[in-house]
Amino acid sequence: MNLVESAQRNLAETYFALGKSVPGSRIVETAGFRACLSRQDHPIGNFALGLRLDVNVVRSLVGLARRHHRFQVFHTLLDTPTGVVPEMLKRGGFEETSRLHVMSASGAPYEGDLVSEWAHDEAGREEIAKFMAKQFFSTASTDFRRVISQATTAADSLPLVGFRQRGKLVAAAMIQDTDVIGLYNLCVDHGMRGRGWGEAVVRRVLGWAHESGRTVTLQCEPNLVQWYERLGFSNLGRVIVYRLAISSNVAIM
Repeated sequence: MNLVESAQRNLAETYFALGKSVPGSRIVETAGFRACLSRQDHPIGNFALGLRLDVNVVRSLVGLARRHHRFQVFHTLLDTPTGVVPEMLKRGGFEETSRLHVMSASGAPYEGDLVSEWAHDEAGREEIAKFMAKQFFSTASTDFRRVISQATTAADSLPLVGFRQRGKLVAAAMIQDTDVIGLYNLCVDHGMRGRGWGEAVVRRVLGWAHESGRTVTLQCEPNLVQWYERLGFSNLGRVIVYRLAISSNVAIM
């Protein structure tokens, strides 16, 4: 398995680990995609990826999106980009809502003194999960954050690690441990940003990768690409997120 395939596998396993932790969710496997569907109207438990599109597959995705209003389709562009998938989705009524960059870096020796605190029980996971939800979704509703933090707490195959200053949790991350180390949900307390915490956590994770001879992969917003490049990361590709337009008619033949 090459690095691109490893990164894509790591990403998919992370998405589904979180999705299936939403109460009432189920995983659906088809010839054209793999999906997570939930009775809760929340994007963390309603999505599809691993696309192998044709007209009938797009129609199936449209049907799912109409029944699950927060349903998202993830198009991973970790290899040579092609315009075929976006065009088929757009003709089906989907529109791009966001995109993330997938990046990687080789492990590097760690020389810092950052103390890592792994969550070993439900209470520890819940504390970190609530912290993450607050940092990433501070403007979202309480219910929206609650579903995310509960799913993150329950997804115990995904290790959570926190970092404290004088007893206060100030930074955290989620790790997906496969043949590469996936770094997810890296966040720093709003009041502690700009003080080097984010870089310190990244270097700590690169150190773990070095110890096991592995590579670190992650996904990030476009505005963070240069920041990660300064820490030794390079771009592997993109993940483009689609949702069905509010008023859409299937135009594909």
